Amino acid sequence: MIALSHSREQDLACPWRFHEKHIAKTVPREEKDFLVIGSDFAKFAERYRKHCKAHGVETDYDFVRDYDVSKLAYPERVAELIEKFSQSDFAVVPIDSKHFTVEARMAFDSGLLPLPEKMYFSKKVAYRGKVDMGYKVGSTVYLVDDKTGWSDADPEQLRKYAYLMPLWRKIRSFDKIVCVLNYVAKGSREVVGEYGRRDVNDVFDEIMANLESVNSRTEWPAVPGDLCHAYGGCPVPSCPERDRATAVGGIRVPWDIASREDAEAVARLLMYQKPMKAKLKEWVEANGGVSVDGYVADFADSKRWKCRDAGKALRALKLLGVDPEIIMGNLSLSEKEIAAICRQGGLGGEETQDFLLQYGAFSDSRRFDLRKEKDESE
Repeated sequence: MIALSHSREQDLACPWRFHEKHIAKTVPREEKDFLVIGSDFAKFAERYRKHCKAHGVETDYDFVRDYDVSKLAYPERVAELIEKFSQSDFAVVPIDSKHFTVEARMAFDSGLLPLPEKMYFSKKVAYRGKVDMGYKVGSTVYLVDDKTGWSDADPEQLRKYAYLMPLWRKIRSFDKIVCVLNYVAKGSREVVGEYGRRDVNDVFDEIMANLESVNSRTEWPAVPGDLCHAYGGCPVPSCPERDRATAVGGIRVPWDIASREDAEAVARLLMYQKPMKAKLKEWVEANGGVSVDGYVADFADSKRWKCRDAGKALRALKLLGVDPEIIMGNLSLSEKEIAAICRQGGLGGEETQDFLLQYGAFSDSRRFDLRKEKDESE
């Protein structure tokens, strides 16, 4: 039985990556700084919450103050996260809640029936998951996931846990499940989902389909995609697509185009440019500008002028003595603008086309752009 978890399901987007990481195990464990920092903070949060629950206190700032980070790999950065944690509502532990659990190791068999936590690493386990904190207040179940990074997290994991957690903890009576992301570094909290019992029943079918798929595979092809450039590039050194798909920011960027492979690499980069620029804009708006290699990604103040009354403005220019030919020569009306004027004026499609032919001329041109290929079967 090849077991799955949410992160393993994500790796399945590239079967080669999944095989090398989780079956052949040729990929060494990643020790990137943000992973180590996140892990060390999670240990603190677990100990703090369990301590508060055991001692019947909602908060304990003495525990926070005395927590030793000196032997950690990144003590200052972990200490900074702990400080932000202690100064926010994250530090309040719901000690009077029911079904309280911290760092719960959920384990399920091949039919998604819950197994004891002590069997988490058993070969009988088909699906695993960890919940940072879960509890029930009244008729509402809360699932909390701590995030130590700055980027927006994927809420999909909590959606799956909204189905799995009540099943594993045998919480039979509840009206809804609220999924919460604690962005510790930002000091903000986001509710990313509120689900009724039936709203997440499709999770069962999704996980079962993935289990069947991964356990029936006989081939593990490399599939270039989002995973190639996530977290700085693919960690699988044996990937046959690695040289083509990963390098700067996860995408190989040639500084000259000398082959079709180079051209495909540049086209792939442009394919991600627009959505990634939008994500960068959101990040900079929340966290400030970014400087790299002599360039700055930031907002700049600008002024934009818009004419309030085009007719009055043109008449005023004539009264000021400007030659009408100079005025008209510096004005342009595009096909799109003429079509909009005709449409708003009540003219039909044929009348608009006749107007365009009478007062202008169409010319053939070649326009370069990156666009989706047409499906010849359609």
